[in-house]
Amino acid sequence: MKTVFFRGIVLLADYVLALVTAFRPRLAPWTAPIYAVVEGMALGSISMLVNGAYAGLPMQAVALTFGVFLAMLGLYAFRVVR
Repeated sequence: MKTVFFRGIVLLADYVLALVTAFRPRLAPWTAPIYAVVEGMALGSISMLVNGAYAGLPMQAVALTFGVFLAMLGLYAFRVVR
């Protein structure tokens, strides 16, 4: 029950920080780093939930993301895409 409450708090804080950063740009130097940390906590929380249902899926998603990044970096380095 504590993890459900934690996920709710993190997602709510993430949403509030996004709104504050979007509508008060002068606060962005302070809210953006806090938003990045809270966003990481939210994604980690969701990944933990998905990993409980489908073991290994979040790790596969991360590995595939890095694979696509490296493939695109190679294509860009060899000037296949610009």
